[in-house]
Amino acid sequence: MENIARSGELGFRPLPEDEYDTYLQQVMRLIVEDVSPRQISDYLSKVESEYLMLSSPAGSKDAFISAVFGLAKRTSTQ
Repeated sequence: MENIARSGELGFRPLPEDEYDTYLQQVMRLIVEDVSPRQISDYLSKVESEYLMLSSPAGSKDAFISAVFGLAKRTSTQ
């Protein structure tokens, strides 16, 4: 997780940074790199199990990933 951009590297800091900001930044970076939804799901599973020591309800990651991909597509076409 050392290669995750921090808000200072992004040129702005809209809100105080916390661990969830870095996870979302990495998800967005993966989308920009055009990885598959499965790779993003694998990343989120790793974060859940190794860093948060939690597990998400079945299907919730898929819904989140779908929503983020939809937002990224809308943003890139504007």
